[in-house]
Amino acid sequence: MLPIKTEFTMTLTDFRQATYYGLVLRYRRPILFMVGVVGFALLYGILCAAGFFAPNMIVFFIAAAYVIWGLMMLANAERGIQAYMKSPESVLGCRFVVEIEKYSILIQIPERKVKAPFPLKKIFCVFEISSEFLIYVNAEQVYLLPKRTLSADEVKAIRDHFRKNLGERFSSRF
Repeated sequence: MLPIKTEFTMTLTDFRQATYYGLVLRYRRPILFMVGVVGFALLYGILCAAGFFAPNMIVFFIAAAYVIWGLMMLANAERGIQAYMKSPESVLGCRFVVEIEKYSILIQIPERKVKAPFPLKKIFCVFEISSEFLIYVNAEQVYLLPKRTLSADEVKAIRDHFRKNLGERFSSRF
């Protein structure tokens, strides 16, 4: 089914989903720990209300601190998104042309005069989330390929192609 060529306009929703996925990926363990602490505090609060334990407020203070940390982390991500929207380098609203071939990916952003071919063997990694593919060409530079622009057969073909050619550098739960 290759080559596959698609055109799309980068939306704020695409960018926001990729940003939050990156945030969760980067802070996976602290977030899991936060969820565990808050869950424990809720269970502890219910058991204290039922009379099984005398409440110890330190448990609730620790849980509150984690909730505040989580909210600050989300606010910081949102502030970064807002700053990117105002940045002259922003590609939100720009038209993208992506061609996936057997051994390479070509990404074009005509409005920015970008025409960037990337050999598959040089791609850092690719993540597939529910709404898009995140193509990391290096550890700091990512391109998004929204699934909304692809047919179900194309999504499956791209997934299989990345799985076969990138091996452990491709991550998907599909």
